Amino acid sequence: MPTTLIRSLVVVLFASATAFAADKADFDVLITGGTVIDGSGAAGYKADVGIVDDEIVAIGPGLGKTRSAARTIDATGQVVAPGYIDVHTHADKAVLGDEKSRRAALNLLYQGITTINIGADGRHSRKYANRVRGQIAKQYKFLESQPAGMNIFVLLGHDNIRKEVMGADDYKRFSTDKEMSRMADLVRRYMKEGALGMSLGLEYASGRYSDEEELVYLAKAVADYDRRGIIIAHERATGPQHRYYLPSGHNADGLYEDRFRKYPDGWDVIDYVKEGIRIAEQSGVVFDFTHFKITHQSYWGKAREIIDLIEEARGRGAKIYAEQIAFTNSGNSPMNLSLIPTKYYRGKDYSLDELLQTLENPKKNMELRADIAWQIDKHGGPESVELIASKRQPQWVGQTLLEIGQELGMSDPVDVVLEVKKRGDATLPNGGRYRSIQTLSAEDIDEFVKQDWFGTVTDAGIYDLDGGFAQPRVFASFTNKITEFVFERKAITLEHAIRAGTGLPAEMLSLSGRGLLKEGYKADVQVFDPDALAVNARWTLRNSRAYSSGMSYVLVNGEFALDNGKPTFEMAGQVIRNKDAWKH
Repeated sequence: MPTTLIRSLVVVLFASATAFAADKADFDVLITGGTVIDGSGAAGYKADVGIVDDEIVAIGPGLGKTRSAARTIDATGQVVAPGYIDVHTHADKAVLGDEKSRRAALNLLYQGITTINIGADGRHSRKYANRVRGQIAKQYKFLESQPAGMNIFVLLGHDNIRKEVMGADDYKRFSTDKEMSRMADLVRRYMKEGALGMSLGLEYASGRYSDEEELVYLAKAVADYDRRGIIIAHERATGPQHRYYLPSGHNADGLYEDRFRKYPDGWDVIDYVKEGIRIAEQSGVVFDFTHFKITHQSYWGKAREIIDLIEEARGRGAKIYAEQIAFTNSGNSPMNLSLIPTKYYRGKDYSLDELLQTLENPKKNMELRADIAWQIDKHGGPESVELIASKRQPQWVGQTLLEIGQELGMSDPVDVVLEVKKRGDATLPNGGRYRSIQTLSAEDIDEFVKQDWFGTVTDAGIYDLDGGFAQPRVFASFTNKITEFVFERKAITLEHAIRAGTGLPAEMLSLSGRGLLKEGYKADVQVFDPDALAVNARWTLRNSRAYSSGMSYVLVNGEFALDNGKPTFEMAGQVIRNKDAWKH
């Protein structure tokens, strides 16, 4: 090639490269004019946020005046904050599946969530259950090959390792020393595969048959790997006893036989808190009381006692946290309460004659009435239990037990429940369908929400807009934290609410580079209009499924997952193994 031609080509290429460099923007995305609430709890301030690739590279006033961007978002009048980190979801099946629209997790995305867990309540996915070795590693590998719409970390399940060691048919007992040692080996193996810690389902099989000795032993195995490992514990009890308790079954053979030998009076929410504190202090791991709540109207008001216990332990150096579902209602069936236990019926026809025969037996009458009273208390008392469906007595629909009782001249709500059964729909165990209006005390929640170690979770799977009743927590727990507890109740500041879902869970998890709006951190960002923020999901049969409003943009690792209020189905989520989270 002639020398002159070579020189000409060099000149052209140099000129093109120079022009490209001159045209290249300083930022891929620049968010201007918003109020930055950085997730640390510090007061919000006006600033612009510059993003390159998956990283926040600049935060400051007036960046848009001196720097260029491939895309600029005008966030005037809006809040710019880190994406939320939800440490308790049940998204396992969706994100480990092949359906892209479900892996986008829209019910979570519209709340501003950008990082989630899988493996809650003592149960990690059994997608790879045929392999003892690799159960956690295989999940991470799948999520890398088919990313979800948000970042994901995995917890190992206590239930999985318990059944692996003790057998699927022989776990309704305490474990032996040899079995605990084998379980600890699995804990260490799964931590090496990347789990950030272990989840417990202490109210479920088989976790409810474990004792404190076993839990401390396994927590120490987590700590052996790294003391930054976390235990995220579903409660043993939220009120005076566990979820499945009925007074008529106290100390009965069966469900809690082994535990009653050791704890003849069962345990209450205070016992559960004390147990968690001992596990944290004896092992040195991080301990999280997940979706913490106080149920049973007779137990409302104990928040201060629980807070004092935890703060004393934190003062001694224990790494203890808690979080909540930000609603005053809870439970898996708040729209279809069981007030008359089905054990009082022989078949599924729920015969009134059977019930009347039970009432004629003095001992069984007393047991039945005690069980009904227990259920009423569990769901917030007679003023909270509302009849929502009755074909034979439609005039009572929309009224509470208290109101129906006043109409009938009955002061005992147990009598009201039995009367509704007698006059109501014969094929239903309760004679009608009930819901709970309020199962948790607003005053207790206000006490909890103010604590700087108390976060927010959804306890949600991936839900779309079609289907039957779904708890509003699924669509709006993080949204409701702001609309109810910041704007309506004024219990906390907006900065506090955002930290509860960002900087705080990042602290709990020792999560490197996420949870704050900070230069050098990953660009997990939400932009929302506080005036438009709204919970649209309702505690009703017809409109319980609805995405939250007010979320304008959500970026996951610098990519738009929600763009001007619309999902992009961009699968930009990254996996978070413990070695990634705990960078030194």
